[in-house]
Amino acid sequence: MIWLSFRQTRLQLTIGLTALTVAALALAVTGPHLADLANGPDFLSRAAQEKVNGFLYVASILLTYALPALIGAFWGAPLVAREVEAGTHRLAWTQGISRTRWLAFRLGVAAAAVVVVSGLLTLAISWWAAPIDRAVPKEGAVQVFSFSRMSPFLFSVRGLVPIGYALFALALGVVLGLVLRRTLIALGLTLALLVVVQVCVPMFVRAHLAAPVDSTIAITADNVNGLQGKGDPRSDFTVTTFHVSGAGAGDWLLKDVTVDKSGSVPDALPAWVDECMPKPGGQQPAGQESIMSACFSRLAAEGYRQHVVYHPNSAFWTLQARETGLLMAGAALLTGFAFWRIRRDV
Repeated sequence: MIWLSFRQTRLQLTIGLTALTVAALALAVTGPHLADLANGPDFLSRAAQEKVNGFLYVASILLTYALPALIGAFWGAPLVAREVEAGTHRLAWTQGISRTRWLAFRLGVAAAAVVVVSGLLTLAISWWAAPIDRAVPKEGAVQVFSFSRMSPFLFSVRGLVPIGYALFALALGVVLGLVLRRTLIALGLTLALLVVVQVCVPMFVRAHLAAPVDSTIAITADNVNGLQGKGDPRSDFTVTTFHVSGAGAGDWLLKDVTVDKSGSVPDALPAWVDECMPKPGGQQPAGQESIMSACFSRLAAEGYRQHVVYHPNSAFWTLQARETGLLMAGAALLTGFAFWRIRRDV
């Protein structure tokens, strides 16, 4: 049965291993040189000058995002739907093998292949990009190297999470193929739903998987790194909130707003704040520094503070483990439904 399952999935497995081999070779050839560049100053600037580094960096991110969708659509969706659509399931389930055992073997072989392909690909990409991930919080964004590993954009292509998405996509594809019994329809719906999951989890779920750091700090000239307002900066600009450097460069900032003494976010700061802030693009008057210092002192005296909420870089593996566990739990539920459905409805 294992040999039959392997033969039925050998095309998908061959394509997956071929893509993995090509990607691994490209990363292995360029990785040592990238690591050597990291030993010198201005690493990101020098790395960005070599176009191959930027290309591999972007391509590896896109490939990791696309892999779960490809697995769900081309490995998961046809696994049962193709058999039912062609009618070959009748032969397979009358040869002394129950439909439950048949599904267990087919799904087990596919899941093992998914873990191998997604795990090795993520390991290779994480190894190659490690110097860049370490340098971004220190050197700041440089051209294409603009995200820390804690950012919602990059978090899903590092660590364990890509493996969790790949297994979830496989289970989702299998269930949709089993329910819809049409390979093409199941394939398209798998792609659509997986995109929804990949967008919604970072936006609405990930931040709640661990308790963030929640702090209220004073606003000073030293920690202000920007402000936000409304109106024309040259005429009727009104400051609505400051932005401060309350979180580290590698942390995931969730909230950075100015609050009043009651802890509420005001619609706008007092009118006098507009007068003591530097005007964008203009030459600042003499004594501007002392004016700003008095402004921040008055803000503190009237109870204005900065409310900062963030996940520190040290919480990376905690969030990785919990999000992967959540995806694995979803895959397990979908798999359980598949076994229940195949015994009753096919």
